[in-house]
Amino acid sequence: MPGAGYVADRRTHAPAVAPPGYPPAPGYPPAPGYPAAPAYPPIPSYPPTYPATDPFVDPMVYDGSGDVEWTYDDDAAAYVDPSWLASGNPAWDLWQGMVGSYLETRNALVSETGESFPETTAGDVKRASLLLSRELCLPRYDFADLAATRAAWRDALARVHVVCAAVPWSAPYPENERFWLTDARALAQRLAAIDQRRNALVGTVGGVLTILGDRSDPVTTWQDVRAFYMQRRLVKTDTRGWRYPETTVQDARDLVHVFDTEVNETVGSLPADAPITRWLAGHLRRWRPVADAAKAYARDDDPEATYPDNARLWQAARKIAIALSAAKKIAGEVTS
Repeated sequence: MPGAGYVADRRTHAPAVAPPGYPPAPGYPPAPGYPAAPAYPPIPSYPPTYPATDPFVDPMVYDGSGDVEWTYDDDAAAYVDPSWLASGNPAWDLWQGMVGSYLETRNALVSETGESFPETTAGDVKRASLLLSRELCLPRYDFADLAATRAAWRDALARVHVVCAAVPWSAPYPENERFWLTDARALAQRLAAIDQRRNALVGTVGGVLTILGDRSDPVTTWQDVRAFYMQRRLVKTDTRGWRYPETTVQDARDLVHVFDTEVNETVGSLPADAPITRWLAGHLRRWRPVADAAKAYARDDDPEATYPDNARLWQAARKIAIALSAAKKIAGEVTS
């Protein structure tokens, strides 16, 4: 394995001139003014840890063939495959693809725990952070409860900008281990966990929506069902700018079935005379007319026809989901 010093790039044979202050001290301390570690929520069990053995495509090569001569932005040339920027590759595949590509075109280093990571340049890291940022901004991650993850990634981006401002574009990035094995991987894992959970929403042969994944939080269920239909139906915007899927009569019936099931399970788990039960009953009185209307359309209309009151239905489903989630949380705190 190559040493930790600055080594010429394998493709360009750039001069081995170390930037000021390189190599960094052991442990890769954070840039001044930023926290020692990003405040990401707990790492989900999915996906499996790197390395993987699948073949990778170099995301920095325009035509994807790997044959384009490497250059740097000092001559205003940048080879970025547009499909990686626009197609919405799953975040975990994106991270693995970049790491695998750079391990093939850059020197490989090994962390204290035995994990390999590439010795990428400051320019490489800025490009990689752009790709991951665009992935995080995809509409499918809207309403995915990623506030903590987005805040942690903003901290990571700020640190990247500070560090890159102190070294040339083609010089090794001083905190490669932290970027690839902590910041970038943590973001990819959290986005992949959302994709995995949402992939547990399946339409059965009979056309009835079935949820195979975790249903412990009704708000998360609403978010996932909404994302499921927004990928499969036209998306409309109401007068207030709120986006919702233009679901069919069958879809509306399935949505009502999902939340009627949530209502029955939640109410059944609460004490009948508890204040939280009476509070929830008020929300149920507002949910019932909307749900009954969707059921009536399902009995009398074509299942494939567009449901005529989608905006009201999705707003009502969101409100009952919030009420159910709050009731479950309060009930859990009382019994614990």
